[in-house]
This record gives sequence, structure tokens and C-alpha cells, in this order.
Amino acid sequence: RRLGLKPRYERVEDWLEAQLKPSGHSLKELKKTGLFTYPAKPYRSREELSFDTDSGKFEFYVEAFADEDLPPLPEPDFAPAPPKGYARLLYGRVPVHTFAKTMNNVWLHFEWPENHLWVNDEVAKRLGLKTGDEVILENQDGYRSERPVKVFVTPGIRPDAVYLPHGFGSRSPMLKTAYGHGVSDTFLVTHYEQDPFMGASSHRNNFVRFIKDGKVLSIPELRPVPKELPRFEIRKRV
Repeated sequence: RRLGLKPRYERVEDWLEAQLKPSGHSLKELKKTGLFTYPAKPYRSREELSFDTDSGKFEFYVEAFADEDLPPLPEPDFAPAPPKGYARLLYGRVPVHTFAKTMNNVWLHFEWPENHLWVNDEVAKRLGLKTGDEVILENQDGYRSERPVKVFVTPGIRPDAVYLPHGFGSRSPMLKTAYGHGVSDTFLVTHYEQDPFMGASSHRNNFVRFIKDGKVLSIPELRPVPKELPRFEIRKRV
């Protein structure tokens, strides 16, 4: 309306009706039954199975790739080891929330209000950290988390990595429930590498160390790095 455009639907109910129309059902039916069920087709017959390749079969060696000067066989490309004093920053989901979309939902916020940083128990012991301690995260480019994050000590993660659930650390005060809770991994991901073959970008080539009570805590290297594995090089910020 602010743009001077006529709304496509005057009511939410009209929009829902439009969404349901292709299914052959109505909002009235949905309100009455609560759900719709459809006949299942759990599998396809062998005659229906095929691959979208020139041969119609699974191809271990893809000639079309070779024609484009791309590797016709999969070639492993190992990620670099963390710089000395840093741990690889891993991120992922929690079962209660959906990406960064639900942190402002009061019910879901009650169940999982903030994220915690998973730290290997051996590393935590060396650094004198325990579950509940708070640390600032600083990445390889010198960017720091906006606020401290609570540590969760666990043997369930490698000593050269830390894990931070994604979606928290909102910076918008308009999100009154989510604002000020947790730390965002997004603002610590400042280095990207793009795969030249498929175009996907890798974000887990970022690394962090801890700052506690104003003191930098370098991550101890508890496992030897294989000689053939390159180490990530930190570049000075210009």
C-alpha cells in the first residue's frame, strides 16, 4: 500500500484459499478436518529408475566433465589446518529453531533462548575453562563477537574445532525477544572459498581463538597436523 499498489489479497483467508486451490481443497474443508491425506507412493519400480546422464547409468568417470577440462573423477581437496592458536569454527542447527527465523518466537525462545560454544574437554582443561564460562570469539581476520558466549565443555567435538549453533545473536532491537541473546557465527565468517567446479562456497574455513577477561587464549594443538595438510595462512588486514 505504501508503494501505491493494490494488495493482491485483502484478507489472509483469501491468500490461504489461493494456496489451497491447486490441491482441489478449500479453507473451509481444512478448518473442518484439520488435515488432508493423499495416497502414498513409497517407491519407484526398477523400470522407472534412471540417472540424468548420457548413458542413463551411474558414471564414475564423466566424459562430459573431461571435455570441459574439469576432473572426470572425484579428486579430494582437503581443507587447510587451523592456524596455530586457533580452532576451526563450525556452525549448524538446533532442533528447536529454523535457521535464524524463529529466535523471536516467544515459545521457542523459552525452550532455547541462546547458543553455547562447544569446546573439547581436553582443550578446556588446558585453558582452565569450564561449562558456563564466558569468552569473546576473535577470528583469523581480527573480527570479534559482539558479546561473550557461554562455553559448553564436551568430549563430543574434536580438539581443533569449536561448534556454535547458528541463528542467534540478533543485532536488531526490533526483535524484542531475540535481541541480545547469544552470539552470531555469521559476523565471524569473513573468509570464503569457492569451488571452481560446482560454484558452492565454503564457510567453514574460518578460525577463532578466545578472549577471556581481556586475555587472549590461544587454542592448544593437541593432535599433530599431517605433513601433507597445508596450514591456513593469516593475512594482515589492510
